[in-house]
Amino acid sequence: MTSQPLYQRRPRIHGNGFVQLDLTPEMRLHIWNHPDIPKQKTPTPVHDHMFSFTSRILLGSMINKRYEALTEKDTSVFKPTHKIYTAKVREGEDTILVPSSAPVVELIDVGHRLYGCGQTYSMEVGDLHESITEELTATIIVKTGRTLSQGGPSPRVFVPIVMEPDNDFNRYQMLPEDAIWWIIADTLWKARHVDPKQLLMICQVCNRSAIDCLC
Repeated sequence: MTSQPLYQRRPRIHGNGFVQLDLTPEMRLHIWNHPDIPKQKTPTPVHDHMFSFTSRILLGSMINKRYEALTEKDTSVFKPTHKIYTAKVREGEDTILVPSSAPVVELIDVGHRLYGCGQTYSMEVGDLHESITEELTATIIVKTGRTLSQGGPSPRVFVPIVMEPDNDFNRYQMLPEDAIWWIIADTLWKARHVDPKQLLMICQVCNRSAIDCLC
């Protein structure tokens, strides 16, 4: 990704129901649980990353739920729950999911933690997790490593065994771009008194008129 003004980058909607906006090649803004954000038909919230990252909560709260994937060899009573898919780039940061050669797995919940505004949490390469929000939430992630579109390896995405992924969901086509910018502006306006240092950082790389009021 080239270093370009924020307004020239295309915000997008992830299929799990949150806005993604690249601030730098290593930093992204995520917005969750806004009423105008659509979701894909098949929920696939459990996944890993091929980069490590730290996430800071700007507004709202986040439950980070962790999992372990067991194969038939790992347990005497195997109850498969998910198939493993990998991602393939379709356009920019938009991807489709394709079946992997890995066997079906049983996902085991190994714990969760609630993080509030101002708190941070970190994930390492290969950690399985699910992000859960129950209110309007904004986060900034800082990652170490490359995304798939930047030449990095594919993450694993876990699809319920009785379902197929919703590859009709396109991150760039689910809402008009101006509508996504409105979600960003609306959310950051609500967060303006919560984390002014982080919001100032966003404003310093942004001359998008829709959020000039924050600057």
